[in-house]
Amino acid sequence: RLLRCVFKTSYCWRSSVRLAMDRSTLHKLKWVTKVATDGSFKGGETKVAVLLADYCNLKTSRCFPAQQTLAKRLNLSSRHVNTLIQNLKQKGYIRLIKRGDNKSGSNQYQIIFGLIDNDPDIRKYASIKQEKLQLKNRKYTSYETNKETSYETVVKEKNSLEEYVSFVKRSHHIPSISDDMVEEMFRRQLITEEEYKKW
Repeated sequence: RLLRCVFKTSYCWRSSVRLAMDRSTLHKLKWVTKVATDGSFKGGETKVAVLLADYCNLKTSRCFPAQQTLAKRLNLSSRHVNTLIQNLKQKGYIRLIKRGDNKSGSNQYQIIFGLIDNDPDIRKYASIKQEKLQLKNRKYTSYETNKETSYETVVKEKNSLEEYVSFVKRSHHIPSISDDMVEEMFRRQLITEEEYKKW
């Protein structure tokens, strides 16, 4: 039972972590929308945000497209793209993570999805995911409880039968021993075939 409780706790912890990391396309859309409606930007930042969201791995919230790639897709200069990226960083929409050394390394971008956690649609999405997670957990708990109860029932029945085995072996008939019980004893090999036939 202790092992079941520990496993259940571990299961719940993993589920909560998974829920926290469980982003969707909705998160990308809402994040880009937040950038697009930021009045301090001139518009180019939104284009970069769209591409970063497109490249983003939802499990890690990260992406690492080269600035030259972004510049080519947007038909902009690399310097202009770098400026737009710095603007997004300064406003807290992304975080830059340097990969490699200062000379040959490339940037990895982490999208800050936490900025949209209070969005009504995001909160609704999170609520639905939480309900599904709780339902799955209840099913798991119910299964474990039923399995344990069934096991305890089998043990009790076996112990109850074993109390009467000695009577059957001696062919000592008592009212509390039914033919079904004797048959079950034989099936479980608690008595021999000869003892079963004598009964």
